[in-house]
Amino acid sequence: MNFFKLLIAQINRILRTKEVIVSMVAFTFLGIAFVFMYNSPFKNSNSNNISETHTNKAIVWGNNNEALKSAMIEKNYKPAFETSLDRAKDRLDTGDVSIIYVIPDSYVEKLVKGQKEEIKIYVRKTNNRSQLFETEFSEVVNKEVEKEILKSNGIYEENKLKLDYVNYFDIQENEENTSFSSITMMSLMIVYILLNTSSISGDLALSRENKMIKRMLLSPNKSLSITSSFLLSHFLVLSTLNILVVLMYKKIYGFNQTELVTFIISILLMTLFTISLGISIFRIFKNKVILGIAGVVIPMLIIGMTLAGDVIGNAIVKKISYLSPLTWVFETITKQVLFPNIFIVILMSLVLLTMGSYKLEKYVKN
Repeated sequence: MNFFKLLIAQINRILRTKEVIVSMVAFTFLGIAFVFMYNSPFKNSNSNNISETHTNKAIVWGNNNEALKSAMIEKNYKPAFETSLDRAKDRLDTGDVSIIYVIPDSYVEKLVKGQKEEIKIYVRKTNNRSQLFETEFSEVVNKEVEKEILKSNGIYEENKLKLDYVNYFDIQENEENTSFSSITMMSLMIVYILLNTSSISGDLALSRENKMIKRMLLSPNKSLSITSSFLLSHFLVLSTLNILVVLMYKKIYGFNQTELVTFIISILLMTLFTISLGISIFRIFKNKVILGIAGVVIPMLIIGMTLAGDVIGNAIVKKISYLSPLTWVFETITKQVLFPNIFIVILMSLVLLTMGSYKLEKYVKN
């Protein structure tokens, strides 16, 4: 019972410490805002900017659709035209486009003959459908069908023929690959969690400076409970805040459950490593200034090690990059590979945590 009281007290202290809580969430939300502005799901419906409205979709045309294509070019959809379905699917997998429309051969001609033709839609989530495109395309199809019917009957004046194409869309969701925007968002979040190392070590230094932990050690509470409550409180606050951001992002962009589980596991792994690294740095560097510098430089070196493995085309550098937990976590995010990645990052964390927490109470007292 005393442990849970200590835990609640520590969580309350963190939430009331502005410097700590701001550093935990500020850059995360800035990163999410950047990704959101880059790939906003709301910019399709009310934007007059052609590149924003039309380049996030791909339109693959079947043969004998020249009149439709010309009409859609007049509505500025030419940037969305794609040469092949395979190429469009590759762009969908990487997140370059969020939806593909495949127009069948001789679409208007078949509709005039009374044949029901389906427009296939490939999309990561159904809520990514472009209502603007579908409305404008239906209007164009209506006019072309109307024109062909009037021509066949020798009538050339305007008519009010209306057709309903709501059920002519065959939607095929693509749930196998993680979108580019999701990868970008999670990568930023994981990197930022690691940069919170300085907050963890700094909070420990502050607690030592104001003798908070020393006073707690003089209480009836066991030293293990005090140390555990301190570390667990940071773990719970940091991981919970970032998981909430992921849930918010999922609500907006709608990535699948497999991605959600992978992202949450990645957050928990990096949070554990960050806290372990923070307490180790706190033990190594007693000087407050050097501690602050180390809390920033060491995480940056870890990030650099991971980036070097991706940027430098060298097999040895690539192998060295696997000494960084970021490499394993990024691999989990991009490839959705959980094993052995989880165990390796946990092992790295436990080594640092053991080194940092060994006789921590004696270190704080001195």
